[in-house]
Amino acid sequence: MWGIALKLFYEEEGTRIVLITKYHFGKIRAKGNFLDSDAIELSQEIKSKVNYWSFSLGIEESKWSNNATYGLYLIYNG
Repeated sequence: MWGIALKLFYEEEGTRIVLITKYHFGKIRAKGNFLDSDAIELSQEIKSKVNYWSFSLGIEESKWSNNATYGLYLIYNG
């Protein structure tokens, strides 16, 4: 899976309001081996392309430390 993201923010006095949009794309592959009722082995492989958007809205703080930034985000994958 791959993705590309855009991070937008508004900052005031060490606090940021952050909006992140991300586009995910890639391929998913599943492979299975089965036995039917006559004990004959069957094999099946399925491949599918996947692409979807995710959105994050959050807050980042750097007031408490000069070396670290803390964040809390609400994420939607759809």
